[in-house]
Amino acid sequence: MSDQKSELHFTVPGIPRPAPRARVDRGRGRPDASADEWMVAVRTAAFRALKVTPAGGPSRQRAGSPIWTPPGFEVPFPYGPVSLECRFFFAIGDGPALMDLNSLSHDQKPDLSNLVKAVEDALGDWRKRGALVWSDDCQVASYVDVEKLWGREDGAFVRIRPL
Repeated sequence: MSDQKSELHFTVPGIPRPAPRARVDRGRGRPDASADEWMVAVRTAAFRALKVTPAGGPSRQRAGSPIWTPPGFEVPFPYGPVSLECRFFFAIGDGPALMDLNSLSHDQKPDLSNLVKAVEDALGDWRKRGALVWSDDCQVASYVDVEKLWGREDGAFVRIRPL
């Protein structure tokens, strides 16, 4: 097994979305796909940072659906605890021109904990698409600078480090 990577960081463009919750439909659970586009964006940004080309899914996979980890890919953090840093930015739009938007906390929906969960899920074995950054998101043992901020553009900054 290769040496563990020292750090992985990347930015994700787009409006951050919270982790979907399963909805019950006539007694059967069905996934809520509202955050799929965001989670695909997270995976795509991680693939770019890792310099890995994602694999295509089965032929029945629809365009724009989640991307797959290629066969034989070794996750950079296969074991051990990691710290996760996440900063989510929400564009202020036509609001006042402020000097330092990135220092203003965002206190509106979505919930910060659900935003973090979407990132954790997307970087793991999300819907059996293959683990990408860690074997299991239970490896996240520490959160560092996890916050929602107003910004000039929508997006997120993610950094993972081994502890």
